[in-house]
Amino acid sequence: MANSSSPHESIPFYRNVKTISILAQIVFLIVLLIAIGIIVRNVIQGVKTLGVPADFGWIGDRSGIPLSESPIPYDENIHPYRRVLWIGFLNTLKIAIPGVVLATLLGIAVALMRLSKNWILRQIGTVYVETVRNIPLAIQIFFWYSVILIPNLPIGVNALGIGDIFLNNSTGLSIPWLYPSQNFGLFLPWLLGAIGLAVLIYLFRRRQIFLSERPGNPWTLTLAGFLLVAGIGYLFAQQNAKHPEGLALDFNAGRGRLSSYIDANGNESKDRNEQGAKAIAVTVSIDSGYMEVIPDKRTEIGQVINSGFRFARLQSSEFSKAEVTFVNPVPDSLKLHFDKYPSIGQIYSDRNNNGTWDKGEELRTAEEIAASGTPEEGYEGSAYTLRLSIEGFKRRLVTDAFGETRFPRFQDATNPQTLLGAATPLAFSRPSFPSERTLMVGGQVLSNSYIALLLALVIYTASFIAEIVRGGILSVSKGQSEASKALGLSNGQTFNLVVFPQAMRIIIPPLISNYLNLTKNSSLGFLAAYPEFFKISEIVSNQSGATVPTILLLMAGYLLISFSFSIILNFYNARVRLVER
Repeated sequence: MANSSSPHESIPFYRNVKTISILAQIVFLIVLLIAIGIIVRNVIQGVKTLGVPADFGWIGDRSGIPLSESPIPYDENIHPYRRVLWIGFLNTLKIAIPGVVLATLLGIAVALMRLSKNWILRQIGTVYVETVRNIPLAIQIFFWYSVILIPNLPIGVNALGIGDIFLNNSTGLSIPWLYPSQNFGLFLPWLLGAIGLAVLIYLFRRRQIFLSERPGNPWTLTLAGFLLVAGIGYLFAQQNAKHPEGLALDFNAGRGRLSSYIDANGNESKDRNEQGAKAIAVTVSIDSGYMEVIPDKRTEIGQVINSGFRFARLQSSEFSKAEVTFVNPVPDSLKLHFDKYPSIGQIYSDRNNNGTWDKGEELRTAEEIAASGTPEEGYEGSAYTLRLSIEGFKRRLVTDAFGETRFPRFQDATNPQTLLGAATPLAFSRPSFPSERTLMVGGQVLSNSYIALLLALVIYTASFIAEIVRGGILSVSKGQSEASKALGLSNGQTFNLVVFPQAMRIIIPPLISNYLNLTKNSSLGFLAAYPEFFKISEIVSNQSGATVPTILLLMAGYLLISFSFSIILNFYNARVRLVER
């Protein structure tokens, strides 16, 4: 009897397990989308009934929201809500990307300390991990911001300084920085070419080292190739760089303001509708001038400072001659002690005639207080006005994104001049103090809010990364280390070429989760007054009333960051994981 079915007869789709599985998933997806659509429609109808915006028409309205810091130009009186939300997103990235890198490096260092044969290092690493990870992150953020940074840093121009790096409790950390100028487009193709060449060299060297079956370092030649092409490109770009057509400078020595702008109508005066020219290097100078201040009493770093005076902070290389004198007649016994000549110091009475300031000499005696009829403990007030006379002052400045910058205001400034710097693809900007107050211009400023949040996130996350890395290293068989040492590899080569690459296969998956946690934990930035994505979205939601659209944008932003980290690290994880047969 012949078989009724042929061996080549196809199975009906309704009996094919694979087809049924695919169809079931499609049906489930359709049902899910329909359910989401119904929920969204009901929510939109509900909020419309309440008179609350449910679409994104409001996103182009003027925001009017002041922000303490922004990585891009922002004016609350001009820019719309979408600009504010974009700034919040960038501020979160500004925390997340450096935070991930620093937390990884610190975590690896602590893990190696815990695995060290040195007893002291092991105990330090253990105490760090067991202490930090058991303290809530919110408390750590509050600790760094409100306990360490704000109360214990000096005020304004009295900032701690090393060269052109300054740190104070009002501005934060100010460092020199490179800004792209109007000519950066000339250098950009060379920069991209240098990056592409570096990638090719790295892949070639990796392949070469693999085929040679000998240890090697692919990064030396990679870095050399990048620097060579980028350096040559920068020189070519600088030769072809030129200032924008119609560039003009508006320098007001009396107000201490300098603007670089495009003089569109050629009237040699800056009008309100004329665009500023960013990142323009200008040297301003005066032959002579002076500034005056009134000594005051202030509390700084938990201490009361009497008889203190502060001029705009000047560097010794910026002037040829400086002298500080009293404006009003004062007793000959009153002298000046400088903490930072010629800008910061105290008035004191040299009662022991030793020519130097001794503690307590900045305070007036009871007889002086009674004779003056004023209750001040020190030499404060207009009766002790000081004048800083300056000669040959010169300072190099770089205008900001709006084409603006500030300059110390000297009275009776003689021969004020400006000298336009050479056009370059990148402008090197140094921080400086244009006044005796807290204002600072130039360079890159990292606020105390940012520093506190970054420190807390890095230190907290690194304690978890350290345990992940330690566990990954311990999972590698000791036989691997013994075999590599038998081949003549040093301890460093054994770790870098044998142990750590194998440990990475175990480290990467939980590491991704910690990177995502760091990003999401940045939403606690409000504890340090840092304007990150979550807090700005909350303010936008409250002000515009568009709660649902704002939440959707907030979710999309965090998902975008999370997916980016996941895709990159999962790609790397797929490259390094063991492939089983």
